[in-house]
Order: sequence, then structure tokens, then C-alpha cells
Amino acid sequence: MKTQQITRRIVKTFPQYMMLNTRCVIDKSYDLILSGYALDRTPSGIYINKFYYPLFDYSEGCHLTYSDRLPDLENIISFADIDKSDLADLTLSIITRWKEDVDEIFTIEEFCHMLDKRYEKRNVWNSIVRMNYGTAQVLLGNYELAKQSLIQCRKHLHKNDIPTLDELEAKFNQSPEEAKAFILQQAEKMKTQLKLT
Repeated sequence: MKTQQITRRIVKTFPQYMMLNTRCVIDKSYDLILSGYALDRTPSGIYINKFYYPLFDYSEGCHLTYSDRLPDLENIISFADIDKSDLADLTLSIITRWKEDVDEIFTIEEFCHMLDKRYEKRNVWNSIVRMNYGTAQVLLGNYELAKQSLIQCRKHLHKNDIPTLDELEAKFNQSPEEAKAFILQQAEKMKTQLKLT
């Protein structure tokens, strides 16, 4: 069974979701953070992830960087252990168990809290995650924390992401309101890219 067939079944069963792509479904009621489920298919089976994605992420398309595997699925749903025709039913039953946990609108504050919790034990942050953490802090009005995060991400940021960081910092230096407007403009571009508008 193809991943797209499973995501279609999810959307048909739970009308509050819509397909983002062939492997992700998101809650239709979102603000700046998309939330839902992502199916990560491998040759031997499927992982189900709680899917989170900030629309102000500056990447070229959606990725699973902010997502987490569902706790009861630390191991793969193995194709060897289940008939492929039962895969959609098993996926739906797992999602049903976790729906309440994932269904609420994920706020920017919750997004930052999730990242704080995830990285509190590690000193090394993914640089694009650090950049988007700083971006979120701008939106929350935590300007000092935003400035620190943006400075920290620069040294490890991919060279293709530096111009965006430069533009964000230039806007921030003009005024926090200019930076917020720039971030919201980026979010609108991402909505268009993901065909959400």
C-alpha cells in the first residue's frame, strides 16, 4: 500500500485534516505552526511521526526536523509483521490513540517550548532550527533571546541561508515591527509554496 493511499484514508476518516503532501496530513485549523502526522516510509516499514512545521521556516519545502515519532512507535511498523492491506487500519488506530495529543492548534509559544525541551540536554542545535527559534522569539516579542539565537546560528548556517539571515537581521535592526512583517511575509510565501492558499 502506498503512503498516499494511507494519508487519503486518514483525511477521509478525520475530516479536520487535509493532505499537505503524499506523506503528511495537517490539521486544517492552523496559525503559523502546522501540526498533524507524517508517515515516514522505509523499505522495511513505516514510522508515524507527530508532525510540526513552522511556516516561517526558510527551507525549500517541508521536512521532518521538528517532528517526533509517536512514543509507542519507537520501532518501525514492519511490513514483515503485518499484511500490507491492514497497514491503513493499523495507522488509523494508532492515530486515533494519539489524536487528542496532536489535535490542538500548536502555538508559537508551544513550538519554542518544544525546542527548548528537545535541546536542553544538548549544546548543539541544528543551525536552521536555531534560526527559526530566533525567528519565533521575534514574533513573541522576546527580542534579546531572538538576537542571541540569530547570532548563535550564523557560525554553522549553510551559506545558502546566510542571505535570509542577513535580511532578517537588517529588518530587526530597523525595528522589531519590520522584522515581524518580514517573517509574516516569509510565512505567506511558504503557504503558497505548500499550496495552502
